[in-house]
Amino acid sequence: MLGIPYQTGIILIASIVVLYVFAGGAVADIYTDAVQAVMMAIAGVFIFVSGIVMFWDGSIGSTFQGITHNLARQNENLVKVFNPESTHFYSFSAAAGAIMIQWAFASAPHLFNKVLGLKHEKDLGKMIATYIVASIFSLVILFGGIYSRAALGTTVADADVALIEYAVWAFPAVIVAILGVVILAAAMSTTDGIFVSISTVFANDIFLKVFVKRGMMDIEDRRAERIAFIISRITVPIIGLLACLLVVKPPAYIGDVMWIGISGVAAGTMGPILYSVYGKKKAPALAAELSMVIGLLSYLILYFGGIIPSTMSAGAVATFIGIVTMAGLAHTLQPNESVNEKAG
Repeated sequence: MLGIPYQTGIILIASIVVLYVFAGGAVADIYTDAVQAVMMAIAGVFIFVSGIVMFWDGSIGSTFQGITHNLARQNENLVKVFNPESTHFYSFSAAAGAIMIQWAFASAPHLFNKVLGLKHEKDLGKMIATYIVASIFSLVILFGGIYSRAALGTTVADADVALIEYAVWAFPAVIVAILGVVILAAAMSTTDGIFVSISTVFANDIFLKVFVKRGMMDIEDRRAERIAFIISRITVPIIGLLACLLVVKPPAYIGDVMWIGISGVAAGTMGPILYSVYGKKKAPALAAELSMVIGLLSYLILYFGGIIPSTMSAGAVATFIGIVTMAGLAHTLQPNESVNEKAG
């Protein structure tokens, strides 16, 4: 859409994200995500309204009826509640799995860490309300795929570019360029959060909580914090380089690759996250570790083993397995005694 080669675009996005995350850390991540979310919400509403204008047939009801009839003429399965030809929405259970993994996605570490940006606990309600409104505005951009199929039929060879092709068909070059910037913003809004989360794992979870806290390294607290800060900064460009190498050759469907990552993270983390919020009994660390391993392995077996063909449905089932594993082990395994209890 912007005439930029794939590899150049990947390097450009990674470089920009690495630059502002390296310079500003979590603060840069939170503020840039806020701006990008506003851009995506505006673009979503714009795309939704544009289809109504482009396919206008006297009234909104008649317009969407016309779009529906258009899709039915192409393939009647496109307008069925469950599309037997779809990988993700071929049955009620598959659709329910897709919805469930979307819920789990909202609790992913690189998204959930935005809560840490709140100054006061009372602002949580405002944050949730903002999320709901922004989500509604952003989700209507899905109509862009419907409009693309209605307008261009089967001429769009790749589902990943359906929205782009619709924009090229419907709008002048200036508008297409602006939408291209928004699409880049959407890519960066996810990428920066992941970079911050991964760098935090190396700095806090591995260095501070393992090497320092367990006495593997004898360092005073203030110096340890400074080293952790340096680690969090140094790992960002390394993560960016590795990310570029992983996708230097474009996958068949970028959406599937994205959901493989999201589903794997959800399967491994949702059990411990939910138990930490709702569990009444203190759980041993081993329970969380086993839940993570079992949830992730379940997903890898279900999806890559061909048992469940949908990335999202397989993720939902694996996430459920991880949650059940966490709940069961939390009541089966005995929590480790604290140092004070042993001393007493």
